[in-house]
Amino acid sequence: MRSKVSVEIEISDHAFIRTKERLGMDKRAARRIALKAYVAGKKHGACKGRLKSYLDQVYREYENCNNMRIWGEAIWLFAGNVLVTVYNIPHELKPLIKK
Repeated sequence: MRSKVSVEIEISDHAFIRTKERLGMDKRAARRIALKAYVAGKKHGACKGRLKSYLDQVYREYENCNNMRIWGEAIWLFAGNVLVTVYNIPHELKPLIKK
């Protein structure tokens, strides 16, 4: 039997702008992928090495974001259940995501 995960997330206006600008997503896609990132994304604490160092640097810039997730090739920054912004992972770190 499968259990259904019920999570409510919100997306700030700034995050909508950034998902369009950086990932080419419209609002509908941004909502869908942000939810996936929130529920199933790789957590900051699960990362190691250069990727973790980069995430630490991003975290220091956005200290109000207490919830970072990696989903796809992007970092999704949440404050609680609100998506604040999204960043592309630098090209040289993309191979480390799959490890």
